[in-house]
Amino acid sequence: MSDLPQEIPFSEPWIGQAEAREVLRVLRRRWLTSGPACAEFEAAVRERLSCAVAVATSSATSALEVSLAVLGIGPGDEVIVPAYTFTATASSVIHRGARPVLCDVEAETFNLDPAAVERRIAAEYTQQEGRLVSRRRSGTLKALMPVHFGGQPADMERLDALAREFGLAVVEDAAHALGAETRGRKVGQGENLTVFSFYSNKNLTTGEGGMVVTDRRELETPLRRWALHGLSKDNLTRTQTGTPLYDVLFPGLKANLPDLSAALGIAQMGRIEQILARRRRVAGWYDRLLQGVPGIVRPRVRADCRPTWHLYPVLLAEGGEARRDRIIATLKRAHIHPSVHFIPLPRFTFWQETFGDPPADYPVSENLYAREISLPIFPTLTMAQARQVVATLEEALARCR
Repeated sequence: MSDLPQEIPFSEPWIGQAEAREVLRVLRRRWLTSGPACAEFEAAVRERLSCAVAVATSSATSALEVSLAVLGIGPGDEVIVPAYTFTATASSVIHRGARPVLCDVEAETFNLDPAAVERRIAAEYTQQEGRLVSRRRSGTLKALMPVHFGGQPADMERLDALAREFGLAVVEDAAHALGAETRGRKVGQGENLTVFSFYSNKNLTTGEGGMVVTDRRELETPLRRWALHGLSKDNLTRTQTGTPLYDVLFPGLKANLPDLSAALGIAQMGRIEQILARRRRVAGWYDRLLQGVPGIVRPRVRADCRPTWHLYPVLLAEGGEARRDRIIATLKRAHIHPSVHFIPLPRFTFWQETFGDPPADYPVSENLYAREISLPIFPTLTMAQARQVVATLEEALARCR
């Protein structure tokens, strides 16, 4: 038996025999690219969400770009995104030739702040012939892209109301949020284009992968064409109809999900409730263990929300970035691997050189970043491991003053 200390990773996929069986089924069928398994996976997601359209993609990033493309977002357009998010949210806008416009987030939920969005629109845009035109750049604001941080839904009631008031499209970055609900409504239900991620550490994984869902049936064909080179027919359709010919309608992306990946998704959808229940159980352990721990602010969940607990973010009550980094280093020396979510976009070299937004313009994002630590959370994390994480965190808090 090894004497090495047990490592507690930040995240670990829960993969079992069901996943192995589905992958083997695809291998035996010998159809490896997008095909029957992909269609089955999409159908399972549609059934769970009671939505009209589900289009699987190679990543959530590509699904965001495909969504923006279908909505006609392009050069000269602007899209509001939170300053506190992963780069993919903004990068998908840039890939379309459009400009991401940052807004700050809510201090308690880490989600896009509707009040900040309203202030930004009032300060920077003027209405001209039904359009919101920037006073500074002459670009046109076309869309909002809220992020459901950590799996807790953003305040879509207020954000959707703003979108309706100003004639904006909405693309929901729900990379963390498959299985989340607010007021009994599942994230992904409705006419907004909503994008999920199936990256290896997400609530449901296909290794790499994503999906865009919506109730707007008229968008299904454009979404599928944008995700596959702009072809008039995909390979499976051509094979099934015996017609090998196709047309290229526009230069789309190569963003389809292969059946080998979809096989994992089929198996994971078969036990998605179990996966979510285990994540919620781990979050409950942390809630109880951290209660009364001085110096830590536990995550706050709106009363009307049921999050997925993709992340369990705690905040330091005192100190800033340097102390946070010392505490993380102490945890890592104890073989516990936390993370930080997120580094605000204005801090990155590309953002500073391209857009020049100073980080100080987003004080809530800056404050959260300086104090946030994401604790390990995944379905197979044990109560003993959760106790070890919290005990070591307490020691680190006392040591790193």
